[in-house]
This record gives sequence, structure tokens and C-alpha cells, in this order.
Amino acid sequence: MRFPWWELRYQHTSAIRVRLQERYAPATANKALSALRRVLQECWRLGLMDVESYQRAADLSNIQGETIPAGRDISPGEVWALMADCTKCDRNIDYRDAAVLAVLLVGLRRSEVVSLDLGNYGVWQRS
Repeated sequence: MRFPWWELRYQHTSAIRVRLQERYAPATANKALSALRRVLQECWRLGLMDVESYQRAADLSNIQGETIPAGRDISPGEVWALMADCTKCDRNIDYRDAAVLAVLLVGLRRSEVVSLDLGNYGVWQRS
């Protein structure tokens, strides 16, 4: 299969950018945009595009994304305060919260805790 990359113009590459922005995370979309710019540069180097067409087609800004700030370690005192808060009431949700804290403390990742299901718990195996 062949594709005439050298015929791409700004209206095409900006439409590609919009489509990438709609479908992918910013980092993934920016990798694809970088690859597109590189292909266009090779087309120009090979004489398949004039410099103005290349510069216009490749003049795409990166997609900006919002990143979640990194977390922080909590002190043992904060852990005890959270556990105390969870156990001071006699509601099921408080026991659940205490259990979530406990499994986080023994090393499960957040993504693993989120995917836990009651079916994962083996009463007789204590696991």
C-alpha cells in the first residue's frame, strides 16, 4: 500500500491533529505528531515537497494535556489518624475504607485496589 505523504498540506495535517487529540492521550498523540513531522521532513529532504509546503504542513503545535500531580508519602501519624477516623463509626462504609487503607499499606497498587471485588476474597484461605 502506498500513500502520497508529500501531498499533505496544512489543512490535512491539522485535521489529523484534531483527530489524534480526540482519540488519544496527549503523550500518545504528540508521539504520532512527531512521527508525522518527521515523515514530512523526509519528503522535503527527498525533494518530494518544496520548503514552503513542508513548513506549512509540519507547523503543528503539540497537544497540551493536564497531568495529575504526583502524590506524596503520608506519615505514620497520618495513617493512624485515617484508621482512627474510619473505625470511630460503626458503618459499613467506614469498615470498607479501613480495609482499603489496610490493603494499600501492605503494598497493593491503587489500580489493583480499585479492581478488587468481593469475589477476590477467599474466606477459608484468608486471602
